[in-house]
Amino acid sequence: MVAAQETTLQKILEGENQYLVPLYQRPYQWGKAQWSVLWQDIVQLTEDIKEDPSSNHFIGSLVLAPYAGNVAGGLTRHLVVDGQQRLTTLTILLVAIHDHILSHDSAARRGAERIKNTFLTNQYLEDPYRTKLVPTQADRDAYSAVIDGVPGADGEGHIGSAYRWFRTALIDTELPVEEIEKATTSRLSLVSISTAESDNVHRIFESLNNTGLKLSQGDLLRNHIFMRLPEQGDHVYRTLWKPLQDLLTREELDTLFWLDLVQRKPTVKIGDTYQAQKKRFEAFGTEDEIAAEVRRLLELARLYRLIVRPEEEGSAPVRRRLQRLQAWASATVAPLVLHLLHLRAEGRFDDEALAGALLVIESLLVRRLLVGRPSMGLNRMFAQTVQDIGRSSDVDKELRDYFSRGQRHYSTDQDIRQAVANVPFYAVGRASQRKLLLTWIEELFESREPVDPAKLSIEHVLPQTLSSSWRQSLSAAVGEDAAIEWGPEQIQQRGQQLMEMIIEAWPGPNTAVKDSGPNNLWHRLDQMLTEIPAGRWTTYGDLAKALGTAAQPIGNRLRDAPVPNPHRVLTSSAKPSPDFRWGDEDRTDDPAEMLKQEGVLFDKSGRADSEQRLFAADLVRLVTDEEDLDDEALATDSSSDELF
Repeated sequence: MVAAQETTLQKILEGENQYLVPLYQRPYQWGKAQWSVLWQDIVQLTEDIKEDPSSNHFIGSLVLAPYAGNVAGGLTRHLVVDGQQRLTTLTILLVAIHDHILSHDSAARRGAERIKNTFLTNQYLEDPYRTKLVPTQADRDAYSAVIDGVPGADGEGHIGSAYRWFRTALIDTELPVEEIEKATTSRLSLVSISTAESDNVHRIFESLNNTGLKLSQGDLLRNHIFMRLPEQGDHVYRTLWKPLQDLLTREELDTLFWLDLVQRKPTVKIGDTYQAQKKRFEAFGTEDEIAAEVRRLLELARLYRLIVRPEEEGSAPVRRRLQRLQAWASATVAPLVLHLLHLRAEGRFDDEALAGALLVIESLLVRRLLVGRPSMGLNRMFAQTVQDIGRSSDVDKELRDYFSRGQRHYSTDQDIRQAVANVPFYAVGRASQRKLLLTWIEELFESREPVDPAKLSIEHVLPQTLSSSWRQSLSAAVGEDAAIEWGPEQIQQRGQQLMEMIIEAWPGPNTAVKDSGPNNLWHRLDQMLTEIPAGRWTTYGDLAKALGTAAQPIGNRLRDAPVPNPHRVLTSSAKPSPDFRWGDEDRTDDPAEMLKQEGVLFDKSGRADSEQRLFAADLVRLVTDEEDLDDEALATDSSSDELF
């Protein structure tokens, strides 16, 4: 049975009590923003008390559960199910008040000791029962050091930083410190919610924190794990969970626990991480089994750390490939890369094979970018690959063959040559990825005087109009015919040189195993045209970007073949093409009139309303299941050129 009552900090802390923050709780994490709000509330309350001695201020709730090891007549111990951040902060403030009083008035030592013995320690008891509050294991040493005034206790951690912040606030305030202490201990109002031994504390904790706001998926998983480790909790935390927690950030831990699930079920969503992991852990019947699973997660975390911090990888070739994939900033590859690292750790293949496999992944991404292929479906494809790859010691060859089959859009050398010659590079992919690829191409020249690409931007190679100073500079190098020396022929030759360098640096699919089925471009075009709703329109260029091709073949297809809704495709000027014709030769409908009947608005110049236009990103969303849209596709801004 749950009981709630309004109380004060004084009533909670006085007497021989101890409040333990369970291991499943996250460490102390409040910062300046929270300290400042609490401090301003206390300062305002202190001033209000001068006007009205009965003033108080409500600051939240504290959920407590009975400690299973309590003995009648002894110290009463409680588990802090919720509210540990607030309770920890208030006791740190009381430590700061205690030390402030001692440092400014040695005669007030008795009053300072009262604060310590009443609110901070059980003065007649020894460790581990001495302090009123016992934080999580990660914070215990720092917290005890602050209470005991150990030199250096005011360090850079959260506990030390909070102590220093309140010491500064006490120095800056003009209010009497004794009045601040009284307001804090006796006029701050809390609701204390106590549970009975029969209550399911785990469920209560979940209901309070499983909102996605207070605790992360990883925090909730830690809660569940340590709720089920009553005997081995301290040992598992110290030897396994704490090292795991120190390896990665909270966000990275959430991702790791999701990636672990993806290895088994490619379709699992990151928002379902906690529930899915919880179900897995519920299948373990003993504490030894749970500890073994935490140990496995620790080993997986060491591998995932190489993905997010590739500079720590020991093998130079593998390190280079990991750094490149990190720079590409596509989270979709993480499940496959983690799987490959795990297989290497098991001894399935060596560093050379792993580096080769990572190059295959990089090549797939680079080639898709060059041909303008949208990123939709990459997350599911890479997750599915985990299930199908790892049976061969030649994993690089195995992965290349795998990507060469089916509809995985591993662009061929012929595709690359056509794209480099015809597809406008500035209109494909993300701007950051375009710049990165240009940097990598520059590195292929192995210049003796490399430049720092961080300070460069993509501009015209030459000014559109040559000034006299430019002509003089160029003439010294190439003669008087400088402007003629860099013409269409030279540009084409340069493009061909770059094509071959790209093809060599980023190997393509194995054509010996590549499926020879019909190109499904027109099938995807028909699907996309069918999904354009009445009252909306798009352009040939938007369709080309969405499908990963050029606008010209799209225009030819719409003119020469029967396709769905061709009238909903306009030119870049928002008008029907002068060459528009229906695939059905008997049709003579005016495309603009049909669009008007469907609800498209036109201005006096015959241009369709831009608010009704579907951009490439919109078209991709029309034909793609939401779970198949990776972060790159979802982040696409239809108003910019950073399309896929």
